[in-house]
Amino acid sequence: MDTLFQNITVITMDPACPVMEHAYLGVHGEKIVWLSKDAPEEPSAHVIDGTGKVLIPGLQNTHTHIAMTALRGYADDQTLTEWLFGNILPAEAKMNNDLVYHAARLGILEALASGTTSICDMYFHSPEIARAAKELGIRAHVGNPPFELGDGFSMEDRSVLETEELIRDYADDPLITPTIGVHAIHNSNPAVWRWVNDMAERHDLPVVLHLSETMPDVESSLAKYGKTPTVALRDSGMLARPVTAAHCVHLTDEDIAIMKEYGLSVASCPVSNLKLASGIAPLARLKEAGVNITLATDGVASNNTLDLFEEMKLSVLLQKNLTGDASALSAWDALTFATVNGNIAMGRGERCGRLLPGYEADLAMLDFTAPHLNPCHNVISHVVYAAHGSDVELTMVRGRTVYENRRFPGIDMAEEIRRVNELVAKYLA
Repeated sequence: MDTLFQNITVITMDPACPVMEHAYLGVHGEKIVWLSKDAPEEPSAHVIDGTGKVLIPGLQNTHTHIAMTALRGYADDQTLTEWLFGNILPAEAKMNNDLVYHAARLGILEALASGTTSICDMYFHSPEIARAAKELGIRAHVGNPPFELGDGFSMEDRSVLETEELIRDYADDPLITPTIGVHAIHNSNPAVWRWVNDMAERHDLPVVLHLSETMPDVESSLAKYGKTPTVALRDSGMLARPVTAAHCVHLTDEDIAIMKEYGLSVASCPVSNLKLASGIAPLARLKEAGVNITLATDGVASNNTLDLFEEMKLSVLLQKNLTGDASALSAWDALTFATVNGNIAMGRGERCGRLLPGYEADLAMLDFTAPHLNPCHNVISHVVYAAHGSDVELTMVRGRTVYENRRFPGIDMAEEIRRVNELVAKYLA
C-alpha cells in the first residue's frame, strides 16, 4: 500500500456500517484497497497515525465560480441588483486570463484545505480554470455557459470557443470534465438552448445551469414563456441530459415532480441565497420527492468562503426552521448531500463518495482533538454541526495527497496570495 491510516475513525457513508472506529484504511494507487479493524500484513510506504482523527469522503462543491476569489468582499450587504449590475459585472469585465487563472488557483487551494475534492465551476476564461485545477490536482467540471441578453446567438461567442477548447483538451481527462449549459433562462434564449442540446448530445457532456434562484427569475419566465423555468427547459429538451441546477429556490410542486422524473440534481447554495436575500430552497420537499440534493458555496463574492462545512450545517438548520420540524433533515442527510449525492451528480456515484475498498481514494482527514469537537457522542453529528473547514489536516484526491499538515506539497502559499493581491490591485482597485 502507498498510504495506510491506522487507528482512525472512518465515516464510510455505507448505510450498513456508517462508522468504523479504530480502523485501518489503506490506499494503493488511485483506490482504497483495505478497510478493517485489523492491520494488513503487507507493509505500507507511508503510515499515518489516526489517533484522534476522523476520515470522511471528500466534499463535493457542485456549484462554484472559483475565480470570484478575486472579488471576495468586493460588494457586500447590497441588494442583488446593486451587487450584480452595479459592482460584480463591471468588475468581471476587467478580469483577464492572468487574473482568472491565479484567482482560480487561490480558490482551489482554499477548497482543498477545507476537505473539498471536487468542484463544478461555471465562469468565463474557463480554460484557465481547467488549467489551474489540473495543476493542483482537484476534480473539476468546468464550463462557460452562454450569457445572451438579446434574441440572437453567435458561434463566435466566447462561451462557444471556450467550450470547443475544453472538449479538445480534456475530453478523456481523469480530473477535468468539460460541461455545457445555459447561464439561466432569463439571460438566454431558445437559440442558445438548441446549441446547448446539440453540443451536449454530440459530445456526451453534462449540463449545468442556474435555475429559479430568485422570484424575478420565475416571473420573467412566466411573462415570456407562460411557464416556470423548469417547465420551459423541460419542454425545450434541456433536461434530457444529466443536469445539475444551482439554487432551485422558488419551485412549484410540478417543478419538483419534473426534477424527479428527469433525474435532475439540485446544487443548493444556502449561504449565498441568504446573503443575497434570494430565499430558502425547499430541500425537505425535494428530499421527500426523491430528488438528488447536493451542496455548493456559489462564488465567494456572494458567500464569502468555500467552506462546505458551513453549507452542511446551514442546509439542515434552515429546513428545520422552514418546516417547523426539528427532524426534517438530519446530520446524515447533510453529509450525504455533500459526499454521496455530489458524486452522483458529477456522474461518478459508483466509484466515489464512500470510503470502501474499490472506491477511489478521495478523502479528508479531520483533527478531532480540538476543544469544540469534544466530548464526541456522535461523530457524524460533530462533522456537520461542530466541525469547520479549518479542522481538515489532510486532503487526498484519487490517491494523491494534495494537502497535508496544513501545507500544500510544492506550493508556495505566500507567493500564491501575493500574486493574486498584485493582480487585483492592478485590475480591480
